[in-house]
Amino acid sequence: MANKRTEGFFNTAYVFDRSGEVAAEYDKTHLFTPSGEHESFQCGWHTCRFTLDGKSCGLIICYDIRFPELVRTMTLEGVDLLFAVAQWPEKRTMHLETLARARAIENQMFLALCNSVGTAGETRCGGHSAVIDPWGEYLAKAGDREEIITGEADFSVIEGIRSSINVFRDRRPELYALDRPV
Repeated sequence: MANKRTEGFFNTAYVFDRSGEVAAEYDKTHLFTPSGEHESFQCGWHTCRFTLDGKSCGLIICYDIRFPELVRTMTLEGVDLLFAVAQWPEKRTMHLETLARARAIENQMFLALCNSVGTAGETRCGGHSAVIDPWGEYLAKAGDREEIITGEADFSVIEGIRSSINVFRDRRPELYALDRPV
């Protein structure tokens, strides 16, 4: 949703809890420069973490999913369920599916992906929304048409995965100079 503020326009997503109250608000942090998004929108400056039904959740928008360090940061801050809302084109649906599964696997978290269907301007969106478990398996998966899907997440799985394959213990952040130019 385009959200106008004093500083300009932001691509903002809102999360509502079961009572209809706003549980979270997030401004997209990575703007898709190949489409000129940076010419119309301001980028957000914060990660988005919130609690729903007692579970620690996070939210990203579209192109943000291509930045693994963003999702890893949120995971290190305690997120166990990531919501990703997107408007990815049909021709790159495979990229979106692969990236969503990778983010779930590498962060040992659940991921709920909602991607647009239909046409936006001249772009046909690919759909394929999904609920993915920490092993990268689909708990629910949509096709390329509008539909509602549901999946049941057993959060006890996370503890087992994180204790048996403890990537968080074995990390070596002192080696990761993420600010080096490419």
